[in-house]
Amino acid sequence: MQRHQLLVTLEVNPHMFGSYIGAMRDEEIGSRREPGNLNFDLWRDERETNVIHLFQSWVSERALTEAHMKEPHFQYVRGLGDEALIDLCEERLLVEQGAGAHQPLSPGKSIGTQTARVTIWSKPAIELITAYELSANVARAAAGNRFWQLYVNWRRRNEMVLIEAWADDAARARAGGSIEMADFQAAVGRTPHEIIPLRKL
Repeated sequence: MQRHQLLVTLEVNPHMFGSYIGAMRDEEIGSRREPGNLNFDLWRDERETNVIHLFQSWVSERALTEAHMKEPHFQYVRGLGDEALIDLCEERLLVEQGAGAHQPLSPGKSIGTQTARVTIWSKPAIELITAYELSANVARAAAGNRFWQLYVNWRRRNEMVLIEAWADDAARARAGGSIEMADFQAAVGRTPHEIIPLRKL
């Protein structure tokens, strides 16, 4: 089954931030109650404090576009958009890559950590995919790992996205001692990329 997964980036008007985030938290809770939802996490960008990121996984596109968009919690937050949001709004359609595809998701429909990290590459790199394939099972088996998945943004197919989450920085550092993870990080270092640190809202 091909999940329908999105990483949505929104810039919120600072004067509306509190009320909009309140509505988005209701949207997060309401979405997780829907049978078609697999995951919904609301994050704040630690570099730009009025930018938020929504990571969503649905059983299908229809579960999002037909069922979810009729829900009152979605309709309410959508109604705030014109006033609450600034120009920046990007929706990445995420398609899993590599032999390690299909990251298991939590029964609680949340990654379940207070922090996460998104790494974005503007150009595809074969060596990155190869290194990721070798690292995926090692990373997910490491103590403290909560999420490790590489994607292609299907709306801009030369863009790759890694979403990772760990119980804490120490867990990530320990996992980095493995040969596979060290090789992956070396491949990351050889390819131009952007890192977005996230904190749970």
